[in-house]
Amino acid sequence: MGLASIASSAYPRWNDGPAVQSVARGRLWFLDRLYPASTSYLMPFSVRLRGPLRHEALQAALHTVEQCHETLRTTFYQHGGTGMQVVHPFEPRGLKVVHMPPNDQETLCEALRHEQTRPFDLEAEPGWRV
Repeated sequence: MGLASIASSAYPRWNDGPAVQSVARGRLWFLDRLYPASTSYLMPFSVRLRGPLRHEALQAALHTVEQCHETLRTTFYQHGGTGMQVVHPFEPRGLKVVHMPPNDQETLCEALRHEQTRPFDLEAEPGWRV
């Protein structure tokens, strides 16, 4: 039994449809509606990896994290004045790979800055990008 199958069986979904937002998620939704283009709630980070990268292993690990944490698969909307949330089923996505020129720190920093300051559309996409 692989790690991904253990993870998915260890965290069963309790709800298969829209639900009223939790208090914490409601606060996030409220801030997003109040300041639509705000990035103040983002928690960007980057990791520098050295040496050979096993792309498939990294992707499998990130898929496992997403399977275990419903919040990474949740979108929000409003229905009749009530904030709602939908936890989407896990669907594997490809890992975004950006090839950069070697030793070009300026281009790398600009690409990171752009990616890390792009707001989320919480109605259309879950709140994490990899």
